[in-house]
Amino acid sequence: MSTRKLFNGLVILALLLAGSLALMSSASGILAQGPGSAGMGNPVAAQQQAENIKLVSQIGGRLSEVVIDGNFAYLAQGPRVVVLDISDSSHPTVVGQSEVLRDNVGAIVIKNDKAYVGAGNAVYIFNIVVRTLPLRVFLVQIGVSEAIALDQPPILPTYDATDLAINGDHAFLTLWRGSNWWTGKGALYVIDISDPTLPTQLGAWINPNSAMAVAVAGNYAYVGLAGTLAVIDISDPAWLQEVGHCDAVNSAVDLVIAGNHLYAASFGGAGLHIVNISDPANPHQVNSYDPRGYAYGVAVDSSYVYVTATDGGLRILNISNASEVGYYDLSDSPDGDHLEAWDVAVVGDRAYVVIEGNSLHVVDISNRTIPRRIAAYDAPVAAPTGIDVVGDYAYVTDNKRGLYILYLGNPSGPQVIGVWEDDTVDWATDVDVAGHHAYVLEGFDLRVIDITNPVTPIEVGRYQDPSGGYDHITVAGDYAYVIAYMAGLAIFDISDPTNPTKIATYDFNGRPFQVSPAIVRGTRLYATCLGVLHILDISNPAHPTELTSKEIPGHAWQLAIASHPTTGSDYVYVAEAPRETSFGGLRIMLPDLTEVGYFPIDYPEPIQVAVTGRDAYVVEKAEGGDSMIYGWRYFLRLVDIGDVHNPYEAGFIDLPGAVSNLTATDNRVYVPMWEDGLMIFRRAASASAAIPGSGGQLVSNADSTRYRFSAGTFARTTTVTHTPLVPQEIPSTGDVRGIQHAYQVSAMDDTTGQPVQPSQPYTVTIQYTDAEKGSAIEDTLALYYWNGTQWVKESTSQVDTANNTVTATPDHFSVWAVLGETNSIYLPLVMR
Repeated sequence: MSTRKLFNGLVILALLLAGSLALMSSASGILAQGPGSAGMGNPVAAQQQAENIKLVSQIGGRLSEVVIDGNFAYLAQGPRVVVLDISDSSHPTVVGQSEVLRDNVGAIVIKNDKAYVGAGNAVYIFNIVVRTLPLRVFLVQIGVSEAIALDQPPILPTYDATDLAINGDHAFLTLWRGSNWWTGKGALYVIDISDPTLPTQLGAWINPNSAMAVAVAGNYAYVGLAGTLAVIDISDPAWLQEVGHCDAVNSAVDLVIAGNHLYAASFGGAGLHIVNISDPANPHQVNSYDPRGYAYGVAVDSSYVYVTATDGGLRILNISNASEVGYYDLSDSPDGDHLEAWDVAVVGDRAYVVIEGNSLHVVDISNRTIPRRIAAYDAPVAAPTGIDVVGDYAYVTDNKRGLYILYLGNPSGPQVIGVWEDDTVDWATDVDVAGHHAYVLEGFDLRVIDITNPVTPIEVGRYQDPSGGYDHITVAGDYAYVIAYMAGLAIFDISDPTNPTKIATYDFNGRPFQVSPAIVRGTRLYATCLGVLHILDISNPAHPTELTSKEIPGHAWQLAIASHPTTGSDYVYVAEAPRETSFGGLRIMLPDLTEVGYFPIDYPEPIQVAVTGRDAYVVEKAEGGDSMIYGWRYFLRLVDIGDVHNPYEAGFIDLPGAVSNLTATDNRVYVPMWEDGLMIFRRAASASAAIPGSGGQLVSNADSTRYRFSAGTFARTTTVTHTPLVPQEIPSTGDVRGIQHAYQVSAMDDTTGQPVQPSQPYTVTIQYTDAEKGSAIEDTLALYYWNGTQWVKESTSQVDTANNTVTATPDHFSVWAVLGETNSIYLPLVMR
């Protein structure tokens, strides 16, 4: 089954114009593993391109694919695989999810209690014997990374998995790379999976056109390319050869083989192509069907063909002549409302249809002429576009659904507690919260939502503007400052939230293009327009006037203003993209735009910035790799601004997809990812060391932890990484008390890039202070590890109260914490 994400992006682009390593799950305790596995409920993912930035949690993401296996549905949801129990098809229930992968999930195949998942340039293999506990056992990475400037983070991966097929002991993976799918490059890779714990790459077939789908039958693989359908002889998996093609099939995104026929859902030309493949060297089209919009998915049973369409829902065809016998849609009128259907899986009299990337519909097809919906699973935060964080709550706009209200106080991750949605919502873009109201931009409207009770948000006001095209909103006092696409600034009086009124506009001297979100400080408004910084006087909001503007060497995109934690002064931070004759970077200025500091970044180019404390987080993009936006790859760079005159890089992480508008507060940065849901990161002072086979040491000065590895701990040079954890990131310690020493330790083989465990015990020593010990009874302090369900005391742990150290010789890597007992026994007070 083929991924839809590349092509969903094209549909979204028409309207508009990830991997990250998860060190912790945001599942509600549904992932578990023993002490021999790395991670707290999550095995370590592909080798992370990251340093000193930790993914705290993640929620949501777009749905792109559904696969059914028995009583379970496996969904590609952003960078995760989500498992639904569908034993009662009228009540699909989430029962498990994978770790957060480095990239969007592109394809899923289930075989022999294994889930094979294509994401980025890797195939992940999961054990699913217990369906609620998908546990990855291995991965194989495909392709070669591309080197860029030595002082820049590497850009990985360079390819995106688009489809995956299993045939016997071989997995066939199609990949795509390039700045757009119609001019990109493609590849078919063959992987030996006879031993799922040791997959091996066997052969590859490279093509100058994007490869988007694959199906296998006998000795042949059929590959959907941009422009044609190619037939590849796979009889020798190490030597793949093209033996035929069918040009009638243009840009197939899903392929199914039934008997001597291949059914291709195509993004170009007629939507469904039926191809006779009885002679693989001479495939030829025998029939076709043109649905409303583009065809995205196809499924086949003995009598019917099921086709999803971008503007026609699910179409059911007679397999004998491709004539339509029924449909699942909202209307049969050309001008009516239609469902945007992306993928379909059919089992018995049920069809499981992915709708608009944010919902899975369960459809009763016992009567093929009149299918009917019986249930749905709505993916939370499928396509976040804007965010505001207030206290323990995050308010997130979703482009199709409206507004999500998330509670952030649960250690297991954000939880949806309230949703505001309206059938007329078509493009929610941003939100700002003031008092008891959330001000939501929705395409051409400003909506005012009462959030007094966050569980049941209610719309109380609305301003409709057919010329809107609203992008960003900033609320200050009784006014809302709205940036409209190609129209500049609009100012609203919201003193009466039930009746917002537009009172002024400003077009930046007739050139209202590429305007950044506005930032208000007192009577001044800061924004960028066409790469230039502007300060407006808004002392009279009904008549904004320009105070000053400033051109910088590069192109000013977005900016942030924050009070410095040491000096207490405000500074302006500007994300500056390079121009042809100048570098970009992070520019730091006083409120009057006098420059005081500069951190140069030539590539990738900075486009967004958010600041919390001494941390400035800069979103950057570079061409190549995974993203729906014309092949852009996104990164998050951490710049230390403790000394604004001398900022320096403190960390970075590569992201799985396109970024919306981030925000930062309380030492967290909240990153809405267009297809990957909401990701929350924090600064993490990780320490790493390359330990050779002869042994070595690793020291983490941040939390006074020291490791000693003797000879033979690792077979060859292995990089060990220690990451301190904060209390909110570990499970409850119950009756024992933590002393601010919790951490995760993991290791990657430098040769294979795979996670490894030590082959023998190692020594870890943790230094603590009396202040950290607090109320814990000192001689009860010990090292504990999390086994997936509870904290387990390490049997080798010893405490030296004279020197304030805890020492142990464990034999595995996991999540650890120093815990101690407290005075939990109290004698009753006897009174006379």
